[in-house]
Amino acid sequence: MFMNLDNQCYFILRVIVLISCLKNGLADKKCNKIIIDTDAGGDDAVAIAQLILANQIDSPPTEILGITCVAGNTKVENVVVNVLKILRVLNATDIPVFMGANRPLLRNFTFDFFYGQDGLGDVNFPNPPTIFDVQNKSGVNALVDITSQYPGEVTVIALGPLTNIALASRISPDFRSNLKNLHVLGGILDETGTAPNGAEFNFYFDPEAAFTVFNDTTSQIKPVIQLTTDVKYTEMIPLEWRWNTLAKIDSPIIKFFNEIDKKVWQSSRVKYYIPFDGFVAAAFISSDVVVSTERYCEEVLYCGEDNYGKVIVKNDSTCYQNANVIREIDTKVFMNLLINLFSI
Repeated sequence: MFMNLDNQCYFILRVIVLISCLKNGLADKKCNKIIIDTDAGGDDAVAIAQLILANQIDSPPTEILGITCVAGNTKVENVVVNVLKILRVLNATDIPVFMGANRPLLRNFTFDFFYGQDGLGDVNFPNPPTIFDVQNKSGVNALVDITSQYPGEVTVIALGPLTNIALASRISPDFRSNLKNLHVLGGILDETGTAPNGAEFNFYFDPEAAFTVFNDTTSQIKPVIQLTTDVKYTEMIPLEWRWNTLAKIDSPIIKFFNEIDKKVWQSSRVKYYIPFDGFVAAAFISSDVVVSTERYCEEVLYCGEDNYGKVIVKNDSTCYQNANVIREIDTKVFMNLLINLFSI
């Protein structure tokens, strides 16, 4: 079977990445191997695109070994289709996609459809992919198998609820120790989140999973690299920049984002452009995005509706500081990074 021209181009890019990795030497770990774990809402799409396009700027080569899907912004079947749509727009359909957990570990959850019924703005997408285009292996098993194949080399970037990560750590005692790093979007420390009880959405959706991940982060495990939704900014990003600058870039992925974002960023529910998942990806791509970090010993609460997903910081000096929290990001650097990536 012959590949079409777009897929040939992406295949060539992957070969270039592999050659670059071999040239640099795998032993010194200059090549970034990553797995993206996502619930594929609108800002997840921005993050996924950033991580795919990062190979085309002056940064260490990144190989995306897979994308694992989890229920969160919408049901997991929609998440799978959303990821496949994003990859098609980016001509990156050879990245394997895996279906993961379809619900939280212990409790039921009602989706709020912030990003529309399908989780991606309900935009018209001709000849859309289906869940039958997904890999046969489950997302949880993919996380375990891939990280076992490359111990100490793979970073997992978790953009949604931590259900897949928690399950992987339970079926494989070595899963967390096999990771190079775990980046997480979730939690809120100083302010009030968007969940009904004031928690942050990802941790509220599956508090038991979030508790498991942070509780498993012992002194033998690297701290979670965490971006909370009360992260500080050098300045807020005005919506005018989103629609008058970023939206004007003439590329298929920006046109796709513009359709998605009409559902959220042009509504009265928000005043600024705040793509949290995009911040996580940007911080991974470029350390210049990060202004400051703080180490904390965190515990995620899971007992009682009022406490679901809330984070407490322990001041006990004997408690292992299991979280390295990004406290402030440079939004100017972030905006310039987006322009550079999406103008390619």
